[in-house]
Order: sequence, then C-alpha cells, then structure tokens
Amino acid sequence: MNTSADRWVELFVDCLIELKKSNVDVQLRKAKRVKLDTDGSLCRGYWDDTNMERPSLFYAINGSILQWGPYFVHEFAHFCQWKERSSIWKADRKFTASDQDSIINNRPISEDRMLAFIDASCDIELDAEKRAVRLFKKYKVPINIDKYIRGANAYVFFHRYASQYRNWYKQTPPDRIPDLHKLVKPTFYRGYKRIPAPLLDAFLKYYPPRMNPKVK
Repeated sequence: MNTSADRWVELFVDCLIELKKSNVDVQLRKAKRVKLDTDGSLCRGYWDDTNMERPSLFYAINGSILQWGPYFVHEFAHFCQWKERSSIWKADRKFTASDQDSIINNRPISEDRMLAFIDASCDIELDAEKRAVRLFKKYKVPINIDKYIRGANAYVFFHRYASQYRNWYKQTPPDRIPDLHKLVKPTFYRGYKRIPAPLLDAFLKYYPPRMNPKVK
C-alpha cells in the first residue's frame, strides 16, 4: 500500500541518480543541520559548485522526508542550474563569497556592488524555487503548493532585505515564520525589487537591521 512518503522517496531517489551521474559529491547527514564550510554557520543544506569538476551537495536528512524533502529539492534545483550553465547561474557566478560576507557581516561594500549581488541572489533563488515547484507537480508529491510558494516568496524577499539587515538569520528562516506567510501571495510575483510594505514591517520586527550599515 502506498504511503504519503512514497512519491517523495521516488523524487528523492531520482534526484540522487541525477546527482551521481554528474559526479556530484553528495553528503547526507543524519542531523538537524549541516555546517557551512565558509563561516561555520548551520543550515538545512547547501549546494557548492566552487569546484566545477566535483561540486557538492550537503544536506541534513533527520526526521521524515515529508519535512526535509521540499528543501532538498530546492538544493537539487541549484544543481540543475549548474548542470545547464543557465544564464541566471552565470550571472550569479560573477560574485564571490567575499561579496556575500561583506553584506551579511556588515563589512564595507559599494552600494552598486551590493545591490547587483542581491539582484543576482534573488534571481537564482527564485529560479530554484520555481524549478522545485515544477518537480513537486511532476511527481505529484503531497505538499501544499500555496504554502510552499508563500514561504518561497518570503525567502526571496528576505534576500532583497539583506541590503538593510546586513546579517543572516541565526535561528528561524523567513520561510518558516507563519506570520510572514500571511503577508505574501500564494503565487510567484512578477518582480521582487520592492518588498511589500507589510512584509517589510514584519522583517524589521523579526530581523532588526544593523544600526550603521557600512557602504563605501
């Protein structure tokens, strides 16, 4: 008898097969979080194509696939961008880990460079979210698509907010805060340049910005 997890398992296994075909170093951890190589912070998982010949995907798979499956598929979508050498992926490659570090750790960076980086970050994350939703629909996995897209919208807009926040969330990501879901649409926006006013107010509450943002 099929269970609600079966379609998720099918999608997960197919993702793993594709990753292995492309010589991706897949590192799965039975833990709640994995540690980023760059700064030691913890996250659910991440894609790293710094080594173009042997990229990596790190992911924490603790608990039910119904919980961690959607976020794994998001990281798989980043692999798809890399594999296709998509224009969005190429645009994002123009920036470095140093650019990101300057923004989220409030180190001096030119406003033009910062905004260009954020544009690229929003674009690549939005594209990954759309790819993930297409896979959910293709495999007919049991998931509330409207709820997922609301979380995705909050997450993409949060990247835009980074120009003010100059930090990164330490505990709860924006896509996991129900109050933020209420402030965005259950469909993707045509543009993410301007954060909706109610959502911006909520970001200011949950993620207070730095008092003295450093801009060259």
